[in-house]
Amino acid sequence: SPSHWGHRLSFLVAALGLLMIVAGATVTTTRAGDADPEWNFQFWRWFPPISQMNGNLFYEHLHREIGTLLGFAVLALALVLWRTESRSWVRKLGFLAVLLVCLQGALGGLRVLVVSDPGIQEAATQVTGTAGNVGPARIAFAMTHATLAQAFFSLLVVLALVTSRFWIGLGAPTKSVAVSKMRRLALITTGLVFVQLLLGTFVRHSGGGVHLHLTIGLIVVVHLVLLARRALLNHPDVIPVRTVATVLGFLGLVQMGLGFASWGFLMGRTEMDLR
Repeated sequence: SPSHWGHRLSFLVAALGLLMIVAGATVTTTRAGDADPEWNFQFWRWFPPISQMNGNLFYEHLHREIGTLLGFAVLALALVLWRTESRSWVRKLGFLAVLLVCLQGALGGLRVLVVSDPGIQEAATQVTGTAGNVGPARIAFAMTHATLAQAFFSLLVVLALVTSRFWIGLGAPTKSVAVSKMRRLALITTGLVFVQLLLGTFVRHSGGGVHLHLTIGLIVVVHLVLLARRALLNHPDVIPVRTVATVLGFLGLVQMGLGFASWGFLMGRTEMDLR
């Protein structure tokens, strides 16, 4: 049925969005963001022959190519939802996804042009009040680009969820004190995760704020575990909720371990450099 096609497409778009985030993280890790200082609005020129994609150019162009495909996929999803979806708020979410992917592409372009285009450099340094120093503007564009990518991917996951048979079959949400408390805890946890994302992008692009990032990370993990526990207590018989709650708590602990491992690796490299 048409609704099934909307769900399948939204699921594929969310998977492509995850691939896009991995590609973007690879660009940052390999410092390939400035490998190609040009940003041509003729997007079909972003697909050079593989023979020309050497070194960091490969990561930078791969990131742009996946972004181009994702943009067209999101546009197709919004059109499918507009034609097949009866819930107006879901259709609006589809068009919100189009706006966000366009904004994300523009931020990516500005991140490149702020380093290579004199006009963009001058405008950016005037806004940030750092005449002659493009560094703060570059970090600001990079942080906004990275954070928006996470929010955009979350929106794609929401679209994949609300178009699924499971969600449609739930019917109207139940109202109780327990559900209200769990919803409030989920909103608080989501807000803390977003703050942690902002701090993470700041650490990644500037190198500062590591200890604050680790502290907020511990608070996030505690809230994730509390949220998972409450979900298991309130809905012990709902298999999808049990599965998501278990995975949520597990991923929180894994993320904490990865964070401390990265911090330990960074401290080790710093000590070696000092020697």
